[in-house]
Amino acid sequence: MKELLLLLVISPLFILGYYVWTKVDRLVWQNNKAAKKELELKAPTAVRLTGGMSIVEINREIEKFRKEHENFVIILTNDDKEIK
Repeated sequence: MKELLLLLVISPLFILGYYVWTKVDRLVWQNNKAAKKELELKAPTAVRLTGGMSIVEINREIEKFRKEHENFVIILTNDDKEIK
């Protein structure tokens, strides 16, 4: 009888704990997702590739930039002015 009473008292606590932790898990997941978006916005938006780099180095930099940004445009210029 005591075991049944103990089970009836503790069961709602486990259910409540499960409910609370699912809400906490969802909140942490959403915050992580927002933090990733914020970091992506802070990622460099331009990469300067100098003429002294080899084709392999240029390709490596382009691939690294491509992993961080889905849509990008490659602009080739012959001056040292900043691209805005």
